[in-house]
Amino acid sequence: MSNSYRRENGMIMMTEEEAKEVQNVQCRSRDFWTYDLSANKEVLQAALDVLHNCTPGNKFTVEYKDCQNSCRLVIFCHPCNTELSSLDPFISHAAGKNHKKVKVY
Repeated sequence: MSNSYRRENGMIMMTEEEAKEVQNVQCRSRDFWTYDLSANKEVLQAALDVLHNCTPGNKFTVEYKDCQNSCRLVIFCHPCNTELSSLDPFISHAAGKNHKKVKVY
């Protein structure tokens, strides 16, 4: 998959297929969460917007988290006020009963 995504008004725009590639392939790499943070933050946010934030009540953002001597990406679930450190906790959380109860409409 090419890393040259289409941009509109300074924001990355991607297809559902590209977003699934980000979620299911790129995010599986530990390095995705710890290196090239600025670019990966933007790509992951675009994928979340396409795959998850389009659902009413969902609001996920990608944020930086300081860790000991470094920084990494995390996904923040606003309705649940929960920080998710990688893809697997995010997928479990988004599909879980507690998240579905808390979603704000």
